[in-house]
Amino acid sequence: MIEALKDAFVSGRLTRDELGVRAGQALTARTYADLAALTADIPAEPGVVPASVRTQPVRPPRPSRPLARAAARSGGWLAVALGAVQLIHLADPGPTAGSIPRALIGPLFLVALAAIVTALASLGSAAVSASIRVTPARPAPICGPGRARRRPDDGRPVTRAGPSR
Repeated sequence: MIEALKDAFVSGRLTRDELGVRAGQALTARTYADLAALTADIPAEPGVVPASVRTQPVRPPRPSRPLARAAARSGGWLAVALGAVQLIHLADPGPTAGSIPRALIGPLFLVALAAIVTALASLGSAAVSASIRVTPARPAPICGPGRARRRPDDGRPVTRAGPSR
């Protein structure tokens, strides 16, 4: 409701004082009727349904990008692997002693290997789940007494007793 009041203020349908008063009333409202009364007298913006009429907030659909998220996760794991390899190089630069003890080479190698395996598993899992398409089942036709509906697949009328032959 406060978002609807802010929108009305931004579009010039409410003054700053009215916004403050109504926002305070919205925070203390106890029923939906109290909230609806806050926006009942605000003129509607052309082509927009008032917030008091909407039953649920209207949000734009969020695009689902499982492969992009998996690629980002995999990139993070590959960065961890690269860091471990760089530390291995610092631990064993050749014939001279490195700045990191040589005893850490084995654990760092395991960290790098685990990060690479995790990156590949994350990417593979996302690819498999993206390739599987889930289609929702169609709801059964609802027929009341004396009403018939057309079946979507073959066009025959469906009555309460079942399909007619």
